[in-house]
Amino acid sequence: MIPKVSNVDALILSNNNGQATYNFKKVIFHKDAQFLLLHQGENYKVLKTRYDDEHLKLIDISNEEFQELSDLRLLDMDRPERDHELIDEYSVTGISFNKQGNESGMFVEYKFASIERPLDIYYRTLYRQELTMSYFQNDTSNFITAGQITVKTLVRLGLVPVGQSVIPNQFYEKGWGRWLPMPNITLLPYFSYCIASGLNKSDIIRYLKKKTKPNTFINFSIRQPLNGSEAEKEEYELLYEREIEVRRRLKLNGYEYPTNTMDVVNLYVKLGLAIELKDEDSTVILDLIVWPLAQIDSILSI
Repeated sequence: MIPKVSNVDALILSNNNGQATYNFKKVIFHKDAQFLLLHQGENYKVLKTRYDDEHLKLIDISNEEFQELSDLRLLDMDRPERDHELIDEYSVTGISFNKQGNESGMFVEYKFASIERPLDIYYRTLYRQELTMSYFQNDTSNFITAGQITVKTLVRLGLVPVGQSVIPNQFYEKGWGRWLPMPNITLLPYFSYCIASGLNKSDIIRYLKKKTKPNTFINFSIRQPLNGSEAEKEEYELLYEREIEVRRRLKLNGYEYPTNTMDVVNLYVKLGLAIELKDEDSTVILDLIVWPLAQIDSILSI
């Protein structure tokens, strides 16, 4: 089993002629097929996924497939040269991933396998767009993630269009829409967008602050607003009652109700909806878990 992967650095490909290491560039989806773009320095290789005897194989693509991908602008490179016309096929026998650095040095995780029992890095996804938000479906299998997909994983794979955010499809199914404070719910699309855009934690907090409105954070000292229509007052009262109950349950389980954008971000992390990491420069960065989500009742158990 491959551990959780936030980014892929390189793959080791093996066949009967030997093995070689390639850096991972991206995955391409076209006509129900999947293609991996790999490279060694300035030399690129495009491989297609295929299952043989329940094992994944990566095979050289044909000239026709390469031309079709190029015509669709999914590839912007010359056709890789081959010494022969035969179609090579490979097994994945190694992967390096989760490359991180700090003041102590560089940390990289590895996983190795034999050519008889290669690693399975197959990826299947249902992916659709709705308005300016992308939903990652809950029956997704993982690509080199072994059970957890994050926003940064999707960015790495080129699956997050520019200007869009990714919201977990299990968000309401797993109860997060019921028990997450309303500030966290309303700011979640912006939070996801910031992660996909590569902002660090400090920049995310500043961006979210610009997106807050006067009513983003409820004032619990005001039970009933003086202004507004009857419908608006009724809506506020329903929200007030909801947030009172959410605050009560958070407190019972050792969490604080957010009063500002920093609290919102920290609560994402404390509840396990987001991950806090450090990059090579020791800058604090964040990632949002897309799939699978835990049942929030298992976190707020009281």
